Order: sequence, then structure tokens, then C-alpha cells
Amino acid sequence: MTKLEAVDDIRKALLELILVQDRIADDYEAAQAFQNSYEKLVKRFYKETHEILAYQQYTAAKDDVEYFMQLVLLACHYYKDEGETGVLH
Repeated sequence: MTKLEAVDDIRKALLELILVQDRIADDYEAAQAFQNSYEKLVKRFYKETHEILAYQQYTAAKDDVEYFMQLVLLACHYYKDEGETGVLH
């Protein structure tokens, strides 16, 4: 699996999580399951992209779904364009 494919899989999984996020707000157990799945996804993303992702971005993504989605989209574009090595801005 290429980096682009791996990041795109993460993007799709994140979209699925976002779709259920609003529906589970009042269900504690479902919210916990969401949080666990979300944290695993962020860790997986960092594992795949650590060479272009700053650790501070990783820690910020743990607490902000919208920010995480922006990082995922940036990584998709980066790997699609096979851009220069560097940190995502």
C-alpha cells in the first residue's frame, strides 16, 4: 500500500467517524467508542506520515477533528503531488 492509499483510507475512515459523531453526543458509551476509534486513527495517521508531520501537529489533532481533517487532506495532496520533503503547514 502506498502512502497515498494509506492516507486516503484514513480520510475515508475519518469521514465515517464524523458522520456518526453528532448522532452519538448523548450516548456516553458510544461517545467513548468514538473517542477510542478517533485516537487510533490519529495514531495511525502519525505512524504513516511522521516524516512530514510535526509532533505538535499530531498532539493538536488528538483534540480537534476539524484540524485533523485538514492535516489528512494536506497529506493526501502532498503524496498525490509527491511534493518536496518538509513539514505540513
